[in-house]
Amino acid sequence: MFDLAVCYETGKGRSKNAKKAFNLYREAAKHGDVDSAAAVARCLYYGIGHREDRAEAVRWFVVAAVGGRSDAQYAVALSYELGDGVRSNLKKAWLWYNRAAKQGDEGAKRAARDVSQKLRRARKESE
Repeated sequence: MFDLAVCYETGKGRSKNAKKAFNLYREAAKHGDVDSAAAVARCLYYGIGHREDRAEAVRWFVVAAVGGRSDAQYAVALSYELGDGVRSNLKKAWLWYNRAAKQGDEGAKRAARDVSQKLRRARKESE
């Protein structure tokens, strides 16, 4: 189902149809396909085939992140860091960046260090 959704999204071998692609991604994601969950999140985040919904996008990114996708882990972390679709939470951002970093994501390693510094500064300011 994921591959068919990609065909509809990109127009390869099928007429391009973002709404149909989104619906296929969502159906596959509901059946546990982690790649489809990440695709649903991306579609919701950017408004591809469905209206933009950042909060719902983060929920689907979490599904993909828990399924082990480091790009989704990074997306969840960034959402928590920026407060995009969720309430800003630097501790949760740090945790998700670290999950992605443990899988070798160099950007996540840098971001985790940056967030760690922000947390230390905030701690010092509150003392």
